[in-house]
Amino acid sequence: MKILLEIYLAENLGDDLFLKMILERYPKVTWYIFCQKKAYDTNFLKKYKNVRLLRLPHFLYMFLYRTSLLEKYQYHFILKKLNLDAVINIGGSIFMEIKGWEKLYNRRRFIWRKFKSKDKKSFVIGSNFGPYNGKEFVQKYSELFSYVDDVCFRDLYSYSLFNKLDNVRMEPDMILALEKINIEKKRGTIGISVINLKNRMHLFEHSNNYIDKMVEIVEFYEKKEYQVTLISFCKEEGDEEAINEIIKKSNSNKIGKLFYDATEIENFLNQFASFEKIIACRFHSAILSYVFQNKFYPLIYSKKTSDTLMDYKLANIMTKIEDIQMLNLEQLEIDFDRKSTLNTTISENAENHFLKIDAYINEQIKGEQFE
Repeated sequence: MKILLEIYLAENLGDDLFLKMILERYPKVTWYIFCQKKAYDTNFLKKYKNVRLLRLPHFLYMFLYRTSLLEKYQYHFILKKLNLDAVINIGGSIFMEIKGWEKLYNRRRFIWRKFKSKDKKSFVIGSNFGPYNGKEFVQKYSELFSYVDDVCFRDLYSYSLFNKLDNVRMEPDMILALEKINIEKKRGTIGISVINLKNRMHLFEHSNNYIDKMVEIVEFYEKKEYQVTLISFCKEEGDEEAINEIIKKSNSNKIGKLFYDATEIENFLNQFASFEKIIACRFHSAILSYVFQNKFYPLIYSKKTSDTLMDYKLANIMTKIEDIQMLNLEQLEIDFDRKSTLNTTISENAENHFLKIDAYINEQIKGEQFE
């Protein structure tokens, strides 16, 4: 059985975890992924034998992309030849109204309609919708989702935009189904998940205040004799750049660094799980903190984080990046002790993103056995 997997590959921990989960859940499926990034030839992905990376020469890829012919070329010269059985789109913020969104929309429209016309399945799992600027964007996707067999969002707000469609549903973020790591917490340790606001236009104006507050937090906890570690989830999105800026501005020479490099996910997760406390800027740093039962405090850079945390009561206290100057560190220390207890029902429900895919793949594999 052969399936096209549409996923964002930039050695970002959250998306790589999505990829890891789906590959291990369906080892009998051969997965085809368009991937221009050569790092995936040598990182954690190389150990999976059920993956085929589809890559075009760089000059050809750029020409096709700029002329809006990419999806037509991929379908007619690659997908059609491979005779794939289905397409799955997996990822978090994959429906954003950002500059150039029309290209991605038209790609999905072309691919989903082609699969539908061939009576083949399409799925969307693990996502949230937005941010967006107007009703037209929502309406266009409402029409487009009619070509998809199953759309499973991870938050109530996204679901509410499309809940009149019979093929749309909602479950908790998939990473909440990740197996808990039973590792002893190292007392007196705190990890700070860092993001780069300079790459996010809606938050760019807060970048200096954010860096200054991070420096303040580092120095506050070092005075309390904590071992402070700054955590990067994605080098390509500038996490490491922001971390180096924080270190440069601080007076400390004792700050630790934990950089995700995608060569070994398990080692990174083990180190993350060992922290006593986490200041969670990245979306999945909050989710992982809940799963691994670190004490954590969310700093909110996107509505997707606050929506998910409140929908499933993962955390009640949080601070928006826009209000970060108002964050009182003595109060932060008190709030750390209001840790959420792991709700196993939420973890079980998170697996339901795969519900319709499970049924489809099991039916197909059973059919192949009788041929």
